[in-house]
Amino acid sequence: MWRMYLLHVSLLTHRKLPSPLSFYAKDEISPGAIVEVYLRKEKMCGVVISTDLVTEHKSDIRAQTFQLKKVGTRDVLGHIDHPILRSYIESAEKECVPYTLLFDALLPEHIQGDVASIQKVLQNRYTGESRYTISYLESSSEERIPEYKSMVRDILAKKKSIHIIAPTVERVEKLASIIGKGITHKVYVLHGELSKKKLLQATQTILNDIDSVVVCSTPHFGLITPASTELTIVDEESHPSYYTFDTPRLDYIATFKHIWKHTSGRVIFADTILRIESYKDLEEKKVAREFSIHSRFSHQIPISLCTFQKDAPFTALTKEVLESLKKVRGPQLAFLYVARKGVHTSLQCTDCGTLVVCESCGKSVSVQERLGENRHIRCLYCNTKKYISEEQELICTTCGSWKIKGYGITTHLVGEEVRELLPNKNVYTLDRDMSEKNFKKTLVTWKESGGILIGTESALPYIDQKLHTAAIISCDAWFSVPDIDVHRRFIQVLEPLLEHCSNALFVQTRLPDEPVFALCKKENITDYIKQELKERKELQHTPYTTFILLRKEKSFSKSEADQLCELFPAAKPTIYKVHTDIRVLLRISEERFITDSDLHKKLQGLFPHIIVEINPPSLFFK
Repeated sequence: MWRMYLLHVSLLTHRKLPSPLSFYAKDEISPGAIVEVYLRKEKMCGVVISTDLVTEHKSDIRAQTFQLKKVGTRDVLGHIDHPILRSYIESAEKECVPYTLLFDALLPEHIQGDVASIQKVLQNRYTGESRYTISYLESSSEERIPEYKSMVRDILAKKKSIHIIAPTVERVEKLASIIGKGITHKVYVLHGELSKKKLLQATQTILNDIDSVVVCSTPHFGLITPASTELTIVDEESHPSYYTFDTPRLDYIATFKHIWKHTSGRVIFADTILRIESYKDLEEKKVAREFSIHSRFSHQIPISLCTFQKDAPFTALTKEVLESLKKVRGPQLAFLYVARKGVHTSLQCTDCGTLVVCESCGKSVSVQERLGENRHIRCLYCNTKKYISEEQELICTTCGSWKIKGYGITTHLVGEEVRELLPNKNVYTLDRDMSEKNFKKTLVTWKESGGILIGTESALPYIDQKLHTAAIISCDAWFSVPDIDVHRRFIQVLEPLLEHCSNALFVQTRLPDEPVFALCKKENITDYIKQELKERKELQHTPYTTFILLRKEKSFSKSEADQLCELFPAAKPTIYKVHTDIRVLLRISEERFITDSDLHKKLQGLFPHIIVEINPPSLFFK
């Protein structure tokens, strides 16, 4: 009997497409086949996720306004074994992301048209059995590197390979340069800032597995690894760059853990402060303690808490910080951490108190200023810009007043104050509003000439020299947001500064009674972790409960939110607002989420109209 088949194909492309797309075939093509298809007039590769008989979908096909395109046996270019394909499908379903986004995150662009490389990358090291072991390493950034070097020498002595994954290009380059001393010919670097030619050369050498090598890469290249890899190290595992920038966001750590279940070898997850999920695994003894987990901050540097006087005039710097900055001489370095970049974090009418909000989305706006550009107000939520020369050009929408004033401690404000109070010091400002060229030039000048650098979180990875003075200038805004991870964020800023500070580390605050500051005085990490896990368990928060955030780019209507609640009645749906943005939060036990495949498919099917985020870093930000 003559049959026709319906193929569900996930395209290997950077485009955001509903996944998978449907094609038809006269001959049976099994799941896992890598096929060549046309999207409009563009030729690209895709992976067959599943197949059905056309007769089972007749009514759906007739209802479509387009014709299905044909895929023949001559369009089949390669094949991925079905058990391997199944592990990628399950990973996409558990992360509730389209298959296209998963493959795009794991297959770099330079190999997406190379079928042989695709097959090797996706099938590399697959054993079909769970023969890999996990362990955790917790110590400071600088203390971990000698550990890595020792492991590298041991692995290479066995004629095996090692893969070190780091979250940022800067960290990858640093690890490669230090670990590669004396073995440069065996070290291969993979990250997005390399040319396509260099990436192709390195990829072919690694995948051909001719000799034992050391691979240092960002997570996007995490599966380009030799078949002889005995150890994989995931460095700085709690870093936000382990989440993709696309929406819905993919968590590389969770994805790697699921895929690596079916491989052999060892995996070490390392960081100064591990993910809270990792501490839960250690507490429940799901993972053996191969390495000691430190109980105190790694450096014996005192943390000095500086508070502002209540009735004193407004200033960005306390007396203690200013006195320490005055002692910076010649080539000595000082770093001032500021949580927010730009000129002002908000604008407000001084007559009636009304905030200036974005004309597009209604969120509060900030004032930004880039080198070579006019000052502008910018919505950090929808990125709408409006150029201005002075804040007084704005008129209050409530009372019509021209008295619009900027508020908030920013890199620009701190820079102006430091230059005014210390006119003889070299002062530099560093944030991601600068071009890449100016960013690097400012860093080099500061390190060579000395002086005071004012920067945001983006500057922290580049601080690799001893600091005469280090201070956290502003962090109080974090504590005003109902975010359970706020203390963790603070510690992740604190630790790298402690690592490079030679004197006391100053922390400025107007909220000295915050619990996290008591932790700083004790310098005890174990107490913080125990308390954090206890609170999360009592509150039924992550990692004991899985949070599923449903949102749209332009907000749900009330009726849409109600319909979603009816669709997931067993997941304790909650409707809440972030400014004018209506969102839906689902909560389900960790055990049920892991096993409920029907829920995974239902959530995955909401894309592209609805963004689904599993355990998002924050419930209140975009």
